[in-house]
Amino acid sequence: PLAALGGLRAPQELAVARPAWVLRSWADAGEFDAEQSLRTNRTPDMFDDDELDDEDIPPMNTVMLVGRTGAEPQATYLENGAVVVNLSLAVRRQYTPLERKARNIQYGEEETDWFPLEIWGSNAEYARKYVRKGFRIGIQGELNVDHWVDKATGEDRERPKIFVRSIEILQSRNENGGGGMGRGSEGGEMF
Repeated sequence: PLAALGGLRAPQELAVARPAWVLRSWADAGEFDAEQSLRTNRTPDMFDDDELDDEDIPPMNTVMLVGRTGAEPQATYLENGAVVVNLSLAVRRQYTPLERKARNIQYGEEETDWFPLEIWGSNAEYARKYVRKGFRIGIQGELNVDHWVDKATGEDRERPKIFVRSIEILQSRNENGGGGMGRGSEGGEMF
């Protein structure tokens, strides 16, 4: 079967297009049907399992959003010197023409989703200094959920938020065109 794939001789040579976590045991896999593996995008060690264990799937919690800030950044300085900025981000849902027709949505009537952002460290200082209400920003981060007990009612509460890893100003409220002062978590541009 490997000869039909253009003369590849070892399973490791097929690894070019596959993520590292999929290849974790190819060296121990032994004989396998390479054509079947390519059709199903599965490695030989996955053929015997009906379900994947959590350890077989890499953790992924990545959120990327572009939208406009809904308020001025609120900076809080902690006793240990750390700074955190809380900000809200409005993201307008985009619909294709077919979706608009199916949902009977006119152009300009898109729904807006609001996301609470939490920004720490040097990114928080950057946001505090340069971001203002109405600025178009791009963020990359992860989704977190805060859990607490309401003191008044005793009920469990939760609130999702985006923990921002990098931020870029794409456009101020007064600008008509793109480009801005970008900054990622290492000081480079995010997009």
